[in-house]
Amino acid sequence: MILYRISVRACLGVSKQGVQELLKAQAGMHTPFSVQCFHYEAGRDASYCLPGSKERRMKGKRKNRAAVFLLAGAVLCAGAAIYFSCPHWKNAAALFRLKGIAVEDVDIPEPEGREIDWDILQAANPDIIAWIYIPGTKIDNPVLKSRTVNYYLNHDFTGAYNPAGAVFIQPDVSEDFTDRHTVIYGHNISRMFGTLHSYESEDFFRENRTVYIYMPDKVLCGEVYSTYDCYDTTETYYTGFPSEEDWIKWQDMTVENSYYHGDKAPEASNRIITLSTCSGRGRNRALRYVVNCIADDE
Repeated sequence: MILYRISVRACLGVSKQGVQELLKAQAGMHTPFSVQCFHYEAGRDASYCLPGSKERRMKGKRKNRAAVFLLAGAVLCAGAAIYFSCPHWKNAAALFRLKGIAVEDVDIPEPEGREIDWDILQAANPDIIAWIYIPGTKIDNPVLKSRTVNYYLNHDFTGAYNPAGAVFIQPDVSEDFTDRHTVIYGHNISRMFGTLHSYESEDFFRENRTVYIYMPDKVLCGEVYSTYDCYDTTETYYTGFPSEEDWIKWQDMTVENSYYHGDKAPEASNRIITLSTCSGRGRNRALRYVVNCIADDE
């Protein structure tokens, strides 16, 4: 005979026979069954066995297993989501704290006059060489010079490993942005260069043309003149130009590739700063999105 085991609560002052009758009445059964009381006393569990079928018992077990698997799957998915997003949260929180103690709020009439405590930034990490701010976006970050190629692609502004990375330049370029062409990199996430994609809107492109790059001894005001998608192996990322002709040809390429065109085009004497992030949003993973600026020393 296949038996089910069901637990009930024994009441103070009720005999074993009384419990049997009570259970039989509640179960609505008239067939004999046995009661096995464990520690039969007030407030303790009493259990009894009822006749049933093997098929029903196995079906119940299968349902329980399915529920356990579904629950385990949900827990694993939630855990994975927390694991992969946690570095972004930690990075954003640390940046918020750093900005709060080292950088004057941007709600001032002239952002180029913003006060920055470089001693605090250098104490946080000597690799911090500038601070970048773009009105109308969430880009308001320290800029670091990589120790090795792409070091800050997966290290935060403190130098600690973090997949969220930091905003950075490569180690082979001048940290004072005096090279003809400097590329600044940042991940396509909100607190890095995610909102750089705002320039895909023509209205935003025309209304937000200034990029501020603060350094200890000066401020660069970059004027946005070009934006487009490209591959990271193309000439967009060239930083060395053998001749003046090559340099002018490169500048012309950035203008021709742009989705929109502003009032000003670069001249041979201008320095260019390119802001680069992933294209994202279901596009080819090898594509990059760039915004080009004409650098102007204040």
